[in-house]
Amino acid sequence: SGCFVTAGNGRAVVTAVGDDTEFGKIARELRAADTGMTPLQEKLAKLGKVIAVVGSIVAALVFMLQVARFVASGTAEQQSTILFTLFVVFQLFNAFNSRELGNASLFANLLRNKVMIGVFALMFALQVLVVQFGGAMFRTVPLPIDLWLKIIAVGFGVVVLQEAIKAVKRAAATIRARRTANESDSQQPHQPITLDLVD
Repeated sequence: SGCFVTAGNGRAVVTAVGDDTEFGKIARELRAADTGMTPLQEKLAKLGKVIAVVGSIVAALVFMLQVARFVASGTAEQQSTILFTLFVVFQLFNAFNSRELGNASLFANLLRNKVMIGVFALMFALQVLVVQFGGAMFRTVPLPIDLWLKIIAVGFGVVVLQEAIKAVKRAAATIRARRTANESDSQQPHQPITLDLVD
């Protein structure tokens, strides 16, 4: 439907269509007034938050259990060294997460920062030297290669987790951008259309 204005030359000019008509303006005002959530939507939103919190707690518990099992896989004298090395490796890998402050993947520009990669390699090499050869000074015991591989795998988990979170945020941002673009297109002003009247 549209608003017509009859010109003096026997033509009708469409001055507004859709949301720009009087009926459209009323409908737009009704939509703007109806921004509150229904009771069902409120319950679903609360349920979603509870699920998110419970999921985070369960994930943290599972992670802690995995670390506990991992620590228990070593001997009694190795466990303190394993925890110490895990802490250091977590911090080293988390430095890569801190490199990208936005939602971009850290792998996109990873090889461009050769200084950071060099620092990471140097710090990791120092940690190996401390663990394997610094027992008298740092109270550590040498670890076998299989434990070192497990430590690296578990430490790399912070990178995997952060990449998964960023991927979800990028997907959500894309959806929001598309929704905004669609709403913007629907609210674009329409050009007047001139129609010839039939006598």
